[in-house]
Amino acid sequence: MYTRKKSKFQIRQVKLRFIVIILLLFLSLPIWNGRQAHTQQDKAVALDGVWRLRGYGKILHIHQGNCTNYDITEISCLQVRKWTLRDFRNLFDRLEIHDANRLSLFSRGGITRYTYDRLNTLPEHCQNDCTSKSKDPEYNFEVFYHSFKENYPFFKLHNVDWDGIYKTYRPKVTAKTADDELLEIFSAVIKSFNDPHVSLQAGDRRIGSTKPDALSLHVQQEFASEKPMARYFKSLEKLRSIIKKDFLDVDCRMAANNFIVWGKIKPNIGYLNIFVMGDYAGLGASRTDSLAVLEWTMDQVMEYFRSVEAVVVDVRFNMGGYDENSIMIANRFADRKRLAFTKKAVYGKGFTEKQEFYIRPQGNFQFTGPTFLLTSERTVSAAETFVICMMACPHVTRVGGITAGALSNVLTKHLPNGWDLEISNEVWEAADGNVYEGIGIPPQVEVPVFIPGNIYPGLKQAVDKAVFLAEKALIYFHIEKRRAVELLN
Repeated sequence: MYTRKKSKFQIRQVKLRFIVIILLLFLSLPIWNGRQAHTQQDKAVALDGVWRLRGYGKILHIHQGNCTNYDITEISCLQVRKWTLRDFRNLFDRLEIHDANRLSLFSRGGITRYTYDRLNTLPEHCQNDCTSKSKDPEYNFEVFYHSFKENYPFFKLHNVDWDGIYKTYRPKVTAKTADDELLEIFSAVIKSFNDPHVSLQAGDRRIGSTKPDALSLHVQQEFASEKPMARYFKSLEKLRSIIKKDFLDVDCRMAANNFIVWGKIKPNIGYLNIFVMGDYAGLGASRTDSLAVLEWTMDQVMEYFRSVEAVVVDVRFNMGGYDENSIMIANRFADRKRLAFTKKAVYGKGFTEKQEFYIRPQGNFQFTGPTFLLTSERTVSAAETFVICMMACPHVTRVGGITAGALSNVLTKHLPNGWDLEISNEVWEAADGNVYEGIGIPPQVEVPVFIPGNIYPGLKQAVDKAVFLAEKALIYFHIEKRRAVELLN
């Protein structure tokens, strides 16, 4: 789609790019208009035209089986890509034509409804050839400014005076500003946000807006000679070895590309670590394949947990992925259908219609006993989606540290010169009525997670606390159970 969840460290597991435009791959799939099915020819006629996405700043032009994707602001229209519809027929599993002027689509496996309205014609900016302005630094600054102004809802939350930034930096940009100078200006602006989902990609350079957490700093030093991706996987390998040695020395099981680890901390207490929310079928595998592997894996995990009385779920190292994976895992802990969260995207002067998302029991067995969820400042994006889903379950207690506070999907906006912006543009509200964007989801029981100078040994502290709480909860549970039996007798 146009948005994705991504970690603040740019690990591109999967929260990773869904391109909305691929929608019309649906020429080969059943499309319904009310109660009437269209013929293949009717479908093409129904889809042909200009469609504007509500929010996100995108336009789709469909004509004679071809599709052109535009990225728009009030002052710009950039042709991003062109496709044939059939090339992408497998990337979406649902498209709905509500009437002649409105349609919605869902990416294959995705959870978000994207709604389009028909336009009579392409906006004027899309009809004009702006190629000559693509390298113009002043024009690029204006598109940069409008991309945030029209899509970003968190200026106040992050203490960013956007109009003030314009007044400060716009005079620094002239027709003679070189690329490296423009990049330095954009970098200074980006770094003022402190938002894990705000960044700028300029060629091989990525400019983020947040500082790395304590574990990331430690990993950078420990594996300094490695490139970022190799460093990330080496850190996961190190963490898995610690989990096996310190937590699950008797029985440690792994699956889903070794991104899911489980076992028993004690004979009656299970442990589940979810390192990412995707790539379960391998790096680069499809989202549907990843979901299938996850479903199989969670079947094994839940069957294993039939023999325990409490479970510790660990997402302290999870830096995101796809939301559908977060919901699927949370479903295995759901006692009944419960509202997990709602979300809406910036749209004009307001927002798109709010969408509701639920968890519900899934699989042959759901664990609904005492559950303790470990979180940290590294728990980000789709991992936070999982946290707010688990918050809807009354038997779940959060332990550890506050999460990163980056729940919105990432909206990619393109600049004329080829650089890419990434922006948070959605407002997520948990079932408790709170918006945790920018502030993070707090634990109910706070325990240090990443202790400088004691990073790896310190990881056991939160686990030990969760085990202590689990044993305490089980004592109470068994006392109440005996009382209930005595009352019946």
